[in-house]
Parts: sequence; structure tokens; C-alpha cells
Amino acid sequence: MKNEKFSLYPEDFNFYYIVRVHTDDGVFYAYNSRLLVRSLSSAKPFNTRRSALRCIRLGGFSNAEIITVKRN
Repeated sequence: MKNEKFSLYPEDFNFYYIVRVHTDDGVFYAYNSRLLVRSLSSAKPFNTRRSALRCIRLGGFSNAEIITVKRN
């Protein structure tokens, strides 16, 4: 039973999510809800879209977008 539920969403674990924030100073990436970094390689990869949305909500970012990246 558990394996059947798990197999319904196998593609969810093939991606991770990065939060991009557009500000007046340029483009930043979220490391967490309080810290923005300029480098994409320093950004935190969120495992679920829900956690990325939570970071946007807690940070109060008005111009944010979620980038979906496929895992290697």
C-alpha cells in the first residue's frame, strides 16, 4: 500500500527548486528567508516546491519566482 502511494509521484524527486528574487539592486537568490545571495551556486536548493513557497512567504519577497531544476 505504501509503495503504491509512493509510486504515484516519482518525478517530484527528480527536481529541486531555487528561489530567485528581483530587487532594485539586481537579481538575488534565496539561501533562506532572511539571507539573499548573488551567486546561483550559493543558493539553497529546496527539495519541495512547498518549502520554496514557505521561504517566499516568510521572507516577504514581493518579486520572487521559483526556478525548477532537474537533478543529474
